[in-house]
Amino acid sequence: MDRRVRKICDELRSQLPDKVDVSRLAQAVGLSSSRLSHLFRQQTGVTLRRFLLHLKMNQVLAQWERGKSMSQLAMDAGFYDQPHFVRTARGMFDAMPSEYVTTGAFTVCRCGLSSSSLSLS
Repeated sequence: MDRRVRKICDELRSQLPDKVDVSRLAQAVGLSSSRLSHLFRQQTGVTLRRFLLHLKMNQVLAQWERGKSMSQLAMDAGFYDQPHFVRTARGMFDAMPSEYVTTGAFTVCRCGLSSSSLSLS
C-alpha cells in the first residue's frame, strides 16, 4: 500500500473524526484532494468516507456489551436512528448487527477491504 494512503488510514483509525476532511488529509500527505481521493480508492477499494464509516462500525460493535440495545449502539456510532444503523451494517457486512452481537464477529465484509486493512489495532 502507498505510504501516503497508509498514513491516512492510520490517522483515521487513531482519531475517528465525525467526518472526513479530505482537504486537510490531502495537505498532510502533500497531494491534492482529488488525487488523494482517487489514490485512496485505488489502493483500498473504498472511498475515504466508507473507510471511516467501517472503522466506526467496527469500533461501536467491538464496544457492545450484554444488555446494550441496538438503539444505543446506533447512537454510539453516530447514526440518526437504529434502522439506518441496521441498513448500513447489512450493506457493509451482509449481516445484521444482531449477528455480531450473537457470534462476536461478522464473517463477510462487502466493503472491498481485506481484513488486515480493517483492524482497529
